[in-house]
Amino acid sequence: MTEQGATRLLTARPLSGRVLILEPPDSGAIAQLRAAAPAEAELSAWTFDVRHAPFATLFENSALSATLDARFDVALVYLPKGKARQRLVLDLAARALLPGGELRVVGGKREGIRSIRGAVAERFEQTLEITSGAHAQCVVARAPVLRSVGNPLSMEAYASEASLPVPGEPLTCVWFPGVYGADKLDEGSALLLATLAPEFERGLWDGARRVLDVGCGSGVLGAFLARALRSRPLATEEVSVDLVDVDALAVCAARATLDRNGLTGSGVSVWGSDVYSAVRERYDAIVSNPPFHDGVGTSYDAAQRLIREAPTHLRPMGRLVLVANAFLPYRDALDAAFGAHRVLAETPRFRVYEGVRRS
Repeated sequence: MTEQGATRLLTARPLSGRVLILEPPDSGAIAQLRAAAPAEAELSAWTFDVRHAPFATLFENSALSATLDARFDVALVYLPKGKARQRLVLDLAARALLPGGELRVVGGKREGIRSIRGAVAERFEQTLEITSGAHAQCVVARAPVLRSVGNPLSMEAYASEASLPVPGEPLTCVWFPGVYGADKLDEGSALLLATLAPEFERGLWDGARRVLDVGCGSGVLGAFLARALRSRPLATEEVSVDLVDVDALAVCAARATLDRNGLTGSGVSVWGSDVYSAVRERYDAIVSNPPFHDGVGTSYDAAQRLIREAPTHLRPMGRLVLVANAFLPYRDALDAAFGAHRVLAETPRFRVYEGVRRS
């Protein structure tokens, strides 16, 4: 599905009134929709992706009701990856629309557009049409039935949690639809934690005072680090752990994970950042299980940037420690950024890499 093809399907029917764009892929899609809409149409965008902050309202619990409650005539949805995330976005669209409002949801086969019709029918009284083109389909429906006007939408209804077997005591992990990490510890994170835990036992982290978890997802790595750093014999109040993610729902999940495990408070912070875009400090260690997907496609951009810019966010002798699928091409990037790298652990499927800033 091309961005231009998706936009053509969304604008095949004339736009009018107040229009909400949910989960746009990027600013280019917004520009195309604005160009296709009549001058009198009022377009707003809403997304969980902090990369789109210049033109979209990010998720905030306190602002959700005022942002979405029955204000719009049309909701345009770019179907996200994953059934749970798709249903969340459809709920938000239904809530955002006026009683006679119209939904248009576009997606390709790989996003699961063909299987979304039932979910649309559960939330809207009328399915008006289904059009196809550019390897995508657009489902148009009208009259939402899940608006819950006057009853603020609680994200707690979409939260799930599980006890994950990390080194030491288990951690309770919380996540929301589409946030990386589900009801089990993924193999890569398990290998990374199994590599780090003995280092704490040997005192290799005793000098660390500031640590960053990039792409924190549901927060299991950051929570483990916060707990391990606080439990060291020489732990002080100066120790801090920062967690960042490009997905605002991941930020919410990580905060909830820290709270569930009694790790909130002074020295632990979580915020939205596109890799290092909102990171201003230098760290003794940066730890990450970086993504290599963008939607349903493969993208190494975030991981390559994580590696390339790490030295500027590390103190002298600071470390970048990351886990990645063994087939991913990160060795050259690590050598270019740090001059050399080490493989700290590996399995047939995953490797844990280390790069150290020497000066």
